[in-house]
Amino acid sequence: MVVNKALLQLVQRSPLFNSDWYQHRYPDVARSGMDPAMHYLLLGSKLQRDPGPDFSCHRYLADHPHAQGQSAFLHFLTSSTTFCNDITIRYGSLCCEVKESNERKWISV
Repeated sequence: MVVNKALLQLVQRSPLFNSDWYQHRYPDVARSGMDPAMHYLLLGSKLQRDPGPDFSCHRYLADHPHAQGQSAFLHFLTSSTTFCNDITIRYGSLCCEVKESNERKWISV
Protein backbone atom coordinates (compact mmCIF):
# COMPACT_ATOMS: atom_id res chain seq x y z
CA MET A 1 0.00 0.00 0.00
CA VAL A 2 1.31 3.44 -0.94
CA VAL A 3 1.53 5.91 1.93
CA ASN A 4 1.56 9.68 1.59
CA LYS A 5 4.81 10.44 3.43
CA ALA A 6 3.90 14.10 3.95
CA LEU A 7 0.67 13.11 5.73
CA LEU A 8 2.52 10.52 7.78
CA GLN A 9 4.98 13.19 8.93
CA LEU A 10 2.11 15.54 9.82
CA VAL A 11 0.58 12.84 12.02
CA GLN A 12 3.92 11.89 13.59
CA ARG A 13 4.89 15.51 14.34
CA SER A 14 1.54 16.61 15.66
CA PRO A 15 1.50 17.00 19.44
CA LEU A 16 -2.17 15.99 19.23
CA PHE A 17 -1.17 12.51 18.10
CA ASN A 18 -0.16 10.50 21.17
CA SER A 19 1.15 7.11 20.12
CA ASP A 20 1.17 5.66 23.66
CA TRP A 21 -2.41 6.77 24.28
CA TYR A 22 -3.51 5.60 20.83
CA GLN A 23 -2.10 2.10 21.37
CA HIS A 24 -3.62 1.86 24.84
CA ARG A 25 -7.03 3.15 23.71
CA TYR A 26 -7.12 0.85 20.68
CA PRO A 27 -5.41 -2.47 21.58
CA ASP A 28 -5.54 -3.73 17.98
CA VAL A 29 -2.84 -1.18 17.15
CA ALA A 30 -0.24 -2.81 19.41
CA ARG A 31 -1.31 -6.26 18.21
CA SER A 32 -0.78 -5.22 14.60
CA GLY A 33 2.90 -4.50 15.22
CA MET A 34 2.54 -1.46 13.00
CA ASP A 35 3.91 1.98 13.80
CA PRO A 36 1.02 3.80 15.55
CA ALA A 37 1.16 6.82 13.21
CA MET A 38 1.17 4.55 10.17
CA HIS A 39 -1.76 2.59 11.63
CA TYR A 40 -3.63 5.84 12.20
CA LEU A 41 -3.02 7.00 8.66
CA LEU A 42 -4.03 3.69 7.06
CA LEU A 43 -6.89 2.62 9.33
CA GLY A 44 -7.59 4.79 12.38
CA SER A 45 -8.30 7.92 10.37
CA LYS A 46 -10.88 6.05 8.27
CA LEU A 47 -12.58 4.82 11.45
CA GLN A 48 -12.59 8.35 12.93
CA ARG A 49 -10.53 7.19 15.88
CA ASP A 50 -9.27 9.91 18.16
CA PRO A 51 -5.51 10.39 17.71
CA GLY A 52 -4.95 11.33 21.35
CA PRO A 53 -6.73 12.57 24.44
CA ASP A 54 -6.66 16.20 23.29
CA PHE A 55 -8.54 15.77 19.99
CA SER A 56 -12.06 14.46 19.49
CA CYS A 57 -12.96 13.45 15.96
CA HIS A 58 -16.65 13.46 16.90
CA ARG A 59 -16.49 17.01 18.23
CA TYR A 60 -14.41 18.24 15.30
CA LEU A 61 -16.93 16.88 12.79
CA ALA A 62 -19.80 18.39 14.78
CA ASP A 63 -18.03 21.76 14.70
CA HIS A 64 -17.03 21.39 11.03
CA PRO A 65 -19.93 19.79 9.14
CA HIS A 66 -18.23 20.55 5.81
CA ALA A 67 -15.63 17.92 6.78
CA GLN A 68 -18.18 15.08 6.94
CA GLY A 69 -17.01 12.10 4.92
CA GLN A 70 -13.36 12.95 5.54
CA SER A 71 -10.95 12.00 8.29
CA ALA A 72 -11.52 14.60 11.00
CA PHE A 73 -7.93 14.66 12.24
CA LEU A 74 -6.38 14.69 8.78
CA HIS A 75 -8.76 17.47 7.77
CA PHE A 76 -7.70 19.39 10.87
CA LEU A 77 -4.01 18.87 10.13
CA THR A 78 -4.27 19.93 6.50
CA SER A 79 -6.96 22.63 6.71
CA SER A 80 -7.35 24.18 10.13
CA THR A 81 -3.91 24.07 11.63
CA THR A 82 -1.16 26.59 11.41
CA PHE A 83 2.30 25.34 12.28
CA CYS A 84 4.89 27.86 13.38
CA ASN A 85 8.36 26.35 13.53
CA ASP A 86 6.69 22.95 14.16
CA ILE A 87 6.09 23.89 17.80
CA THR A 88 2.87 25.89 17.82
CA ILE A 89 -0.56 24.73 16.76
CA ARG A 90 -3.56 27.02 16.46
CA TYR A 91 -7.11 25.73 16.47
CA GLY A 92 -9.83 28.31 16.67
CA SER A 93 -9.14 30.41 19.75
CA LEU A 94 -6.73 27.86 21.22
CA CYS A 95 -3.00 27.77 20.81
CA CYS A 96 -0.85 24.82 21.84
CA GLU A 97 2.78 25.41 22.57
CA VAL A 98 4.98 22.34 22.60
CA LYS A 99 8.16 22.50 24.65
CA GLU A 100 11.29 20.49 23.87
CA SER A 101 10.23 18.06 26.59
CA ASN A 102 7.06 17.44 24.50
CA GLU A 103 5.03 19.11 27.26
CA ARG A 104 1.85 20.67 25.88
CA LYS A 105 0.27 23.87 27.11
CA TRP A 106 -3.07 25.03 25.67
CA ILE A 107 -3.82 28.72 26.02
CA SER A 108 -6.60 30.97 24.74
CA VAL A 109 -5.53 33.57 22.22
